[in-house]
Amino acid sequence: MLRHLSAACLALATLVAPAQAADDLMIVFDGSGSMWGQIEGRTKIEIARETLSSVLSEAAPEQSIGFMAYGHRERGNCGDIETIVPSGPATQTVPAILSAAAGVTPRGKTPLTDAVRMAAEGLRYTEEAATVVLLTDGVETCEADPCALGAELETAGIDFTAHVVGFDLAAEDEVALRCLAEGTGGLYLSAANAGQLRDALNQVVNVAPPPPAPAPQPVSTERDVTLILRDVEGGPVLNARDIAVTSVDAERFDLAQNYGREISLTGRFPPGVHALELRRNSQQDYPIRMTFEVPDGPGPHVIERVLAGRLAIDVMVNASQPYDYAARPPSSVRPTASVYIDIFPVANGVADESAPFLKTPAAVDTAIPPGRYLLRGTIDRTTTVEQEVEVLAGTPTRVTLDFDATQVFLQALSPEGQPVDRPSVFVYDGEPRGRTYWRRGTGVGAEPRPFYLPTGIWGVNLGREGGGATRSAIVVTVPGDHQPIRRVVPAATTDDFAPLTDPARQGCLAMVGAGHTGCLAEARRTLASVDQPTLPGAGPAASDFAASGGGSGTGLAPSADDFAPAAGAVPSTGGNRESGVIPVGLFAIFPEPQVPVARSQLGEDICRTQPTAMFPDGLMVMRRASPVDESWTTTGHGNCRAGDNDTTICEMATGYPDAPTDPRETRLMTFDAAGGDDVLMCDGAGQNCLLFYACVRPGAGLRPIETRKMIQRSIAGPNFSYADDGTLTSD
Repeated sequence: MLRHLSAACLALATLVAPAQAADDLMIVFDGSGSMWGQIEGRTKIEIARETLSSVLSEAAPEQSIGFMAYGHRERGNCGDIETIVPSGPATQTVPAILSAAAGVTPRGKTPLTDAVRMAAEGLRYTEEAATVVLLTDGVETCEADPCALGAELETAGIDFTAHVVGFDLAAEDEVALRCLAEGTGGLYLSAANAGQLRDALNQVVNVAPPPPAPAPQPVSTERDVTLILRDVEGGPVLNARDIAVTSVDAERFDLAQNYGREISLTGRFPPGVHALELRRNSQQDYPIRMTFEVPDGPGPHVIERVLAGRLAIDVMVNASQPYDYAARPPSSVRPTASVYIDIFPVANGVADESAPFLKTPAAVDTAIPPGRYLLRGTIDRTTTVEQEVEVLAGTPTRVTLDFDATQVFLQALSPEGQPVDRPSVFVYDGEPRGRTYWRRGTGVGAEPRPFYLPTGIWGVNLGREGGGATRSAIVVTVPGDHQPIRRVVPAATTDDFAPLTDPARQGCLAMVGAGHTGCLAEARRTLASVDQPTLPGAGPAASDFAASGGGSGTGLAPSADDFAPAAGAVPSTGGNRESGVIPVGLFAIFPEPQVPVARSQLGEDICRTQPTAMFPDGLMVMRRASPVDESWTTTGHGNCRAGDNDTTICEMATGYPDAPTDPRETRLMTFDAAGGDDVLMCDGAGQNCLLFYACVRPGAGLRPIETRKMIQRSIAGPNFSYADDGTLTSD
């Protein structure tokens, strides 16, 4: 939208805008079973989640938004309506709304009339201006009349409006919903696909407040204005093939069609501040909002602006072998080794994989909105790496995505010593048995062709298809020097599998990929996402308390300003059986069956990248290290106190201790020694146990005192440190 604001209007807008932005908005989200229906091969619930994320990302910070859902918890229950996120400032509620929408699982009926009524009452519609946006793919199924409700709310409300977005509805099903919307002065918008749904939600959610009535203006002379826009400083000038004007008064702009001209837009405007909305046409379209000011004065006026950042990715097979998109190298999996790259936006340390900025098998050199992104690449459907990058506005960013992959050539021989016909090769993250392999290939073509394996120790089963006992099971060690590995394997060869079962071995952290699934090697991991069970009892999701390695040798460890204890507390590692509250120290959390895993390098990596700090005053804090700098994010915390019968009561929540995220969960726990400095934490019944692996121990990676000093956030008290003998001392 383009509007002219004089200095007087701007001053007036400053005074009245807060009152306008205070109108509360509640989104009512359809979680009924019909949302599992599909449009163009995708479920409606998936489309609705992604579209809601896209629309709310553009919400004004001062806008007040909440979130409700119905039909998402029980089948056949007309009372299944829940206010999940109360209305509040968008900067606080939008992340919670997106998380809540991601957790909605369609199950039940469509009590949309009662849901809209509950939303209106929750917004105190009889006392204050209020707006409800209903997103539904079905009609009322609980014997209520939406049309009658609209008339009731319009009569009783101070300034109540209900907008309805009908998603994939038949024309005959729209009548009552249209009556509900129009009866309150709202809009009924129909959407048949993802694009129409995004446009409809944008129209009713991101509604700019009406401009204030302008004060009397002196007559101004319009000026010829030329805008010269670039993605980055010194980059090419953008014109009609690069941008489109989406402002409601787009006719005021003349978009340059002559691609040889150093001009983007022209128009005539009076002095003052103007707003402009554009769409950037690139590998993925994205909107641009900007303002520009036309000063008083005679003659033409020229404005130059840089709009976005630019991201280019140099792909390396390994440190000594650049990847050539034009001449892709040979592969044993496919004729040539392809590279796929996904780019996901990152917010609050979490990559939003539901809304990728780009997914491509091509080289990346693209304009991109400023922000942090997770780059995920997969080479040859085999090896995956991830890397986080920050793109600044108006600044070109070039990063290197290094797969740390080595070419491994494998050829199986027959019992007669000849290369087998119809060869097959299976690569395993562990012993080469069964169907748990992660990649299959042939190993040969007209000439031997390579696999692209990450640094590590891998199991391989190879031989003639159907070769039975003549097939071989071997261990392939990739040392990381990136020298090609060539091995000719006699029939029925069986290597010693001991290196594959060594607890210190680093295998695949996860099987994820771009385009195709690949092995994400532990040593290359940059963003934490390994599943970790939640603490006993219901509560925050596993991702809130995830344990993962940051890779050996990351050097990341809690430091000053990360944690702190309360004054006068006496530390103990014995848990509440001895001290009555919780053990004290830094821990990595593992499920009890994985106790042997905790003795591996992975335990030390989690201590460096995702430790859980236990303080003498009962505070428990879960922290996550940034993969790109020395900053830390608090993912969850608990406040614990002694309970009855040797139990501990902990009140758990996500977020920082001084800014927790509701709801809180109260859990009954017990802590017991598990050998050495480790602690076993179980629920109140002694079941569902987790191992708290002690990060500070003789010979462990966290040796220097300065890396183990902890200062509690927002809670007064002395600092405390670990000494080299493992004792805890207060400053």
